[in-house]
Amino acid sequence: MEKMINTVVVWGCGNGCKEMLEKYPVNLEDVVAFVDADRNKTGEDFYGHKIICPDDLGQIEFDCIVISIKNQENVKQIRNQYPYQFITIEQFVHQKMIQLSCFFGLHAEGDIEERYLEVLHENMKSRGLYPVAIPDSINFFNRYKEYVNMKGLYTARNAVNKLKDYSRLHSMMLNLHRILEGGVEGVFAELGVYLGNNCAVLHEYCKKYNRKLYMFDTFEGFDARDLTGIDKDQMMQFKDTTIDGVRAFVGDDEYTKYIKGYFPESVTSECREEKYAFVSLDCDLYQPLKAGLEFFYPRMSKGGMIFIHDYSGCFFEGARMAVDEYCNENHLSVVLLPDKAGTAVLVK
Repeated sequence: MEKMINTVVVWGCGNGCKEMLEKYPVNLEDVVAFVDADRNKTGEDFYGHKIICPDDLGQIEFDCIVISIKNQENVKQIRNQYPYQFITIEQFVHQKMIQLSCFFGLHAEGDIEERYLEVLHENMKSRGLYPVAIPDSINFFNRYKEYVNMKGLYTARNAVNKLKDYSRLHSMMLNLHRILEGGVEGVFAELGVYLGNNCAVLHEYCKKYNRKLYMFDTFEGFDARDLTGIDKDQMMQFKDTTIDGVRAFVGDDEYTKYIKGYFPESVTSECREEKYAFVSLDCDLYQPLKAGLEFFYPRMSKGGMIFIHDYSGCFFEGARMAVDEYCNENHLSVVLLPDKAGTAVLVK
């Protein structure tokens, strides 16, 4: 019976490896080490690991080695010299897809140990993780080369929550490209920054396309003034953040504008004069979300988008009420996305 592959070592830490990780949907949590025969690289930082030399392989546990080297003569020599199981990246990705197919209860090629299916199923349930298909444009065509970097920014500091919601990242990336490549004018903004994961992603695009990014938050969690009406029973949340911590993570340069305070009182004259191309509203509660829609939508450029988090996730009914009211008042409608917390999208 074929052995299941859970952990791998990647052999080769050059451009071939970087291209491989950009092209294929490799979960870096499955990689226990990167190895390179060039001893000058030993000890260097590489995708969160210290590069090791081949002699150190006996000190770690892994299932097999994925080779990222392009020179086939070198690959042949490595296979002959070292007594390990070697596979191609295509074989590894295929094996992981079979495992996820089993999780969904789909028919998969090859024999699958029933006991492994139970372990996989229980492990994923206990972690609250859900398999999400990577868009074909990324998976097969490497359309968005920044994906690996964006995944890291999206999950850093908040992996427990963000690892459950890759589809939200995919949606943001696809639509940001549509906005930027379509020439939609305006700056970016987020209301409800928390730890800064979304803003870190937005900041990367702002640097590349020369856009400003406005970040609105109390940076102290919910404001008690908003815990009224439909939100009166909501708990005080998101206090574990600071503006200094977010600034250190996202960056502080000519593209970033940090606006601390109670929205919309915190809005500056500069903010009022801007046109907006992309806005993320992730403030959860009725009052700030309604205020966010009233402020941003009239200032959106044609073709601009507002991503509204928590619309159909059922945890924050105030968010849904704010959107429904605003849309009814202004004869608008939203597009709903099937991500974890139920994002709604308004297109100007």
